[in-house]
Amino acid sequence: MPEVHTSLVIEAPVAQVWDQIKDFHDFSWAPGIVTSCVDVGDTPGNTVGAKRLVNDAILDRLLAYDTDAHGYKYAIEEGPAPISPNEISNFVGHLRLSATGDNQTLAEYSGSWEAEDDAAVELMDGIYSDLLKELAQQASS
Repeated sequence: MPEVHTSLVIEAPVAQVWDQIKDFHDFSWAPGIVTSCVDVGDTPGNTVGAKRLVNDAILDRLLAYDTDAHGYKYAIEEGPAPISPNEISNFVGHLRLSATGDNQTLAEYSGSWEAEDDAAVELMDGIYSDLLKELAQQASS
């Protein structure tokens, strides 16, 4: 089962960082990577079952949401190669935050899925790393 995990310490309190990511439908914290994020359906972005279409290409569904633990899990339901349903299945991504000091937050992105090869590992690792860099830049400004 392929998986990726990346983390980054952000120079901002966990509550401030959580405020930026807590709405599953809002990717305004990653303007250099996410050019569009459209709500799919009427489910709010803090409710399990919410769906979003990212960059007109990736359809995500919210699987779990935990305000107290500052995190959520989601599935990729549709996407381009190498993360299309023809190439991967049972994708579960997890974004979580934890306080590491008075004004620091450890942000972690991880994902795992079933596939016959590791073709999606480099793509997902790059996306998660870039998203965390964007989050750190937005949270620190």
